[in-house]
Amino acid sequence: MKIHNLEDLGAAIRARRKVAGMTLDQAADLLGVSRRFLIELEHGKRRASIEKVMVVLDALGLELVLQPRGQSRSGVKIAFGTDGSTPWAVHLEMEDMVRSGMTAAEVIAAATGNAAELMHLADVGTLAAGKRADFVVLDGNPLDDITNTRRIDAVYLRGTAVDREALAARFLARTVPSS
Repeated sequence: MKIHNLEDLGAAIRARRKVAGMTLDQAADLLGVSRRFLIELEHGKRRASIEKVMVVLDALGLELVLQPRGQSRSGVKIAFGTDGSTPWAVHLEMEDMVRSGMTAAEVIAAATGNAAELMHLADVGTLAAGKRADFVVLDGNPLDDITNTRRIDAVYLRGTAVDREALAARFLARTVPSS
């Protein structure tokens, strides 16, 4: 059985419990979760870690179907964000989003216009008259392969090219310990 959302999962758990003739306590013990967690999960109200939900799915022999495709089934817009601490974190996150089922175009929209809209930033997110004109020029088409976002040729902030070599030199001068 394929699970698309928490409501599907709740219905599947209730159905499996009914067929097996199990009480909530028996099912919670079998799944290794608390009774309260199971009650909330059955009613689609539980916001749980994906790891805990995956344990329940696996124990019940259910398959989670990720379906971002720009918007979730409930109409929630997908926006990009990362808390990664590496310079390439955003690129890795975009690659993960494609792996989860989004198209490259949907990922780019999530990382630009959707993210700006979520943050209520009207002057960024898309290229249009009157906006800041922050953008990158790539050496490959990210619609063909999302990892092409790593092939940065030029960066523009407010419509002006950034001198990346000079910026790197200034950064390195500050981070290299003096002898």
